[in-house]
Amino acid sequence: MKANVVHKEAFNVAGLSIVTFSGDPKISELWDKLFTSGLFEKLVKAGQGQSLGVCYAKSKEPRFRYLAGLAVDSIAPALEAGAEVLHVSAADYLIVPCKGPVPQCIQEGYKKAENLIADVGVRMSLLPDIEHYLPGDLNKPDYEMELWLPVEKVAV
Repeated sequence: MKANVVHKEAFNVAGLSIVTFSGDPKISELWDKLFTSGLFEKLVKAGQGQSLGVCYAKSKEPRFRYLAGLAVDSIAPALEAGAEVLHVSAADYLIVPCKGPVPQCIQEGYKKAENLIADVGVRMSLLPDIEHYLPGDLNKPDYEMELWLPVEKVAV
């Protein structure tokens, strides 16, 4: 797998969030709530339909805040629909392709990233990690998605 560091401009993500930990089944329940509440359809209209999971407010503890949502161009309609909105600052991201059923492919993607980070001379930053969900069936063995992991250059 080839490491690919890409600069992403700032963007906004709107959706629902919880405080959680890696592998928590409540994350999939949060996505279910986003879809069954009708909020997902409203947020599609406020953006371009790009589904994103955002891990932020990370600390030394294994807990973090997770937002299940969509990238939005317009904040006002998202807020009016009852969504939380998170601003993600511009940053460099290591793009890690993942293949397989979710959440296993995400966990494997993080393991791959540990090796890739050293290869490209960067380190993880404390900015949000992004799960970029592509169209397809998340349970299939050939499902493809991406992890966008925020990185910064290591001073030499």
